[in-house]
Amino acid sequence: MKKQVPTKAPARGAGRKKIAFGLAVVVVAVLAFCLGRGGAQTPSQLPPMPKITPPANAPAVPSDYSRRVVAHIYNSIPITREELGEYLIARYGAERVENFVNRRIIEEACRSKGITVTDAEVEAALTYDLKGLNISLADFKNKVLKAYGKTLYEWKEDVLRPKLWLAKYCRIEVKVSDEDLKIAFEGHYGEKVECRMILLPKDTAGESRHDYDIYDKVRKSDAEFDSAATKQAFAPLAAKGGLIPPIYRRYPEPSIEKEAFRLKPGELSKLLTLSDGSRVILKCVQHIPPDKTKRFEDERPKLYDEVTEAKITQMVPHLFKQMRDQAKPQIYMKRTPRPEDTEQQVRRALAPPGTMAAPNAPAPTGVVPAVGQKK
Repeated sequence: MKKQVPTKAPARGAGRKKIAFGLAVVVVAVLAFCLGRGGAQTPSQLPPMPKITPPANAPAVPSDYSRRVVAHIYNSIPITREELGEYLIARYGAERVENFVNRRIIEEACRSKGITVTDAEVEAALTYDLKGLNISLADFKNKVLKAYGKTLYEWKEDVLRPKLWLAKYCRIEVKVSDEDLKIAFEGHYGEKVECRMILLPKDTAGESRHDYDIYDKVRKSDAEFDSAATKQAFAPLAAKGGLIPPIYRRYPEPSIEKEAFRLKPGELSKLLTLSDGSRVILKCVQHIPPDKTKRFEDERPKLYDEVTEAKITQMVPHLFKQMRDQAKPQIYMKRTPRPEDTEQQVRRALAPPGTMAAPNAPAPTGVVPAVGQKK
């Protein structure tokens, strides 16, 4: 399913995903959207998809689609829904067909389990999201949706409704254990260590001497660490000078947990290598004592809701992959080249043999042959 509104984090392997996850949330890993030690479900752990039976062929019913009028011109000439539909399909169909197919796949899978989403539920989800973003509906439409060329209707029907369908489907299968809740409690209220981090992505050429050079440099002075932390490649970390949410007991990356709790304020960790080859350098800021005013049993209902929602979000991409694999979509409508694509093809076609047309050079004047045709 295509992404509708950005949120999304760079993919650098499993280890880096864990780190990126830790930076994106302020609670336990099991409460995160993309990763969680306490029960992330992989495709092999998901329940089998139900067999989707296509609706039986119903007797053909005459359609009035070609007769339903959306406008008139010259007082008497009708423009029908069919004409409008063909007009829009010719211009936008290939760009939108993938999203529409994905939406129908989800809808059919949910229909097979009797799952529905009402308009009232969609409106409630929109209200909840706006509250979480602390933004008004007008600003959301004008500043967020407009920037991505989306309408509020598209957001409701192409983002919120499929999201709610998938969430309801997953909720049937989600299981939350006491262990999950205890890990969540630790993340909220247990002993923690606040650290700054420098993330060194995996070197595809093998073990990088550069990582050791950086480590040797930053351990010599606070100024060097500050400089490297604000200039590191992973932008969300660089923007905060490497500051990450506190590390807690039973953290998703055990090597990071062990090293963080060993450090004293101001100390640097050794160069830690994650399972995917990425490396991190930690600098301890402070140790945070546990909040002893909180009792597990008192917090249990809230933790249960949070862990459930996190597991649902973890499960969604795997579930949708299963749905799509079963649906085996075959999309025949191909995207029509944009004017700028066609213009660039024309430039290449008219360029003298052995040369490359400049990307922004004006197209030659005069007779222009068909795209791809040699002059």
